[in-house]
Parts: sequence; structure tokens; C-alpha cells
Amino acid sequence: MELFQYLLILFVLFAASRVFLQFKDKRIGVGQFLFWIGIWTAALVIGIFAPYLWFISNLLGIGRLVDVFVYASIGLLFYLMYRTYMKVESLEQEITKLTRVIAYKDQKSSSKLNTKK
Repeated sequence: MELFQYLLILFVLFAASRVFLQFKDKRIGVGQFLFWIGIWTAALVIGIFAPYLWFISNLLGIGRLVDVFVYASIGLLFYLMYRTYMKVESLEQEITKLTRVIAYKDQKSSSKLNTKK
């Protein structure tokens, strides 16, 4: 095994431990836990068995195996960025609704105080 593969194993173990701790602290759900453990497991398998996976790049018609993984990584990053964007949009809408409810309640309670005077 190459030095890079040893470093990859250490990094994947570190990243997986972070995911596990977040799951243990209930910061992420089961679905997110499984997703990230799957990503890190795939990175580990690909890193260790990369010399034996050359047929994937030939099958896809891409010159080098590393290019296949770079393209797949970019696609995954765009997907995750889209999911993050959609989550932020959803949170903004919820904040707007809550702000309106709070403002309505404040207005209603202040108008009751003004009529009692």
C-alpha cells in the first residue's frame, strides 16, 4: 500500500468518527448518518482498491480513473449544495411565518392594553 492510502484510511476513520459523534449527540438523523457513513466507506474502498478499479473508467469512456471520481465528486457537491439551498429557503419561509404570527400577537395584545386605558 502507498502512503496516500494509509493517510486516506486515517482521514476516513477521523471523518467517520465525527459523523458517529454527531449521530450519538442526536445532531443528525439515521438517514444522514447512513448517507455520510456510506460516502466515507465508498471513499475508503475506492482509495484502497483504486488500482483494481481501472475498468470503471474504461467502461465510461473516461481516460483516467481519478477523473471519474472527480466528476462524481463534483456532481455530489452540486447535489448537496442544492439540498442546502432548499433547506435555507424552507427555513426562511418558516421564519417569515413565525415573525408574522408573533407580530400579530404583539399587535393584538397591545391593542387590548390601549382599549383598557
